[in-house]
Amino acid sequence: MAVFPTTPLPRVNSTRAKRLPSIRTESEGGYGQTRKQFTKMRPMYKLNFDNISTAEYLTLEAFFLANQGTIFTYTHPIEGVAYDVMFNQDEISATDTDFERCSTSIELIGV
Repeated sequence: MAVFPTTPLPRVNSTRAKRLPSIRTESEGGYGQTRKQFTKMRPMYKLNFDNISTAEYLTLEAFFLANQGTIFTYTHPIEGVAYDVMFNQDEISATDTDFERCSTSIELIGV
């Protein structure tokens, strides 16, 4: 199984979340029921890479192109826990900030 690149590191404005959806059912008597839809939570990450070099972006782009639609391992640098994830996006794009630097973001979701 592939492993998400450890460099470049995502910037401090990245986000992480845990998703555990529930099902809510309302009755005619005004009562309601709620239960978990799944028993396992799904981690979600939006990783922002600001002002990285073109070479670092090409590393991320190559990994995206090689592993889109597959499951791979991601270890968050703060949490330190490895999760099996996949891309939660269909494209990768870069915003040029300089002739040799750019910014991009990547969204991951646990499986």
